[in-house]
Amino acid sequence: DSVANITGAGASAGIAVALDAELGDLRWADADTDFVWITADNMSVEMDANTCFEFSQAAMAHKRSHIFAARALKDLDELPADWRADTHWPPVST
Repeated sequence: DSVANITGAGASAGIAVALDAELGDLRWADADTDFVWITADNMSVEMDANTCFEFSQAAMAHKRSHIFAARALKDLDELPADWRADTHWPPVST
């Protein structure tokens, strides 16, 4: 669900940016409410449209890096016994 939510928010943010959303404007998605993202640890993070769009781009890059790492493992003649090891996967960014 998170990927779909991030993608949807990022698409909306991208449109808002294209329509000249102002930096720092937290009401780009709803004129009556500041836009906030609720994190996995239930923190509320305010985001203007530019920040939300950058967030979605970072999430997309993170997912893409894992897809390509998986593809590299699949392309090997033999799957390493430790294929789950962190050494075969992109680092987790914070």
